[in-house]
Amino acid sequence: MPLYSSGQFHNCKDLAISLALEAGEVLEHFQWKNDKEMGERAKSHREDISDELADVLIYLTQISDKLGIDLIKAAERKLKKAAKKISGK
Repeated sequence: MPLYSSGQFHNCKDLAISLALEAGEVLEHFQWKNDKEMGERAKSHREDISDELADVLIYLTQISDKLGIDLIKAAERKLKKAAKKISGK
């Protein structure tokens, strides 16, 4: 699995593909479930979901590191933009 290896698979394209695939694995836990079923699934598969979310975070962090993007600053900036858009200012 490229996630924990180094070298040839650690370019932004491959990392972005892997990020999308891992996000899809998170989605699989909730696909075709109503609110009650999603809550039950979250409880009964907590560790599995946690592992998938960790994979997403790891790939996201690897991409941002390669691009020199501070994710915290980027998120703060994005939230400010969204707030302005919502408030109409």
